[in-house]
Amino acid sequence: MHQWAVAAFIGLVWQMKMANLAVAAMAPIGAVFTFIALVTGSAWGKPMWGTWWVWECTSDF
Repeated sequence: MHQWAVAAFIGLVWQMKMANLAVAAMAPIGAVFTFIALVTGSAWGKPMWGTWWVWECTSDF
């Protein structure tokens, strides 16, 4: 995943069109994976904690 950050950095600093295109192509993939992680995480949380979402930072450890 660090390639995304490098491509974004190159696109911002040196204004390279190819780097900007690469980041634009990768952004929807990242959004989909984030959505999947949120949905499956909350689906796992329902049977484990009895609720879909818990806003307690202590429950992460």
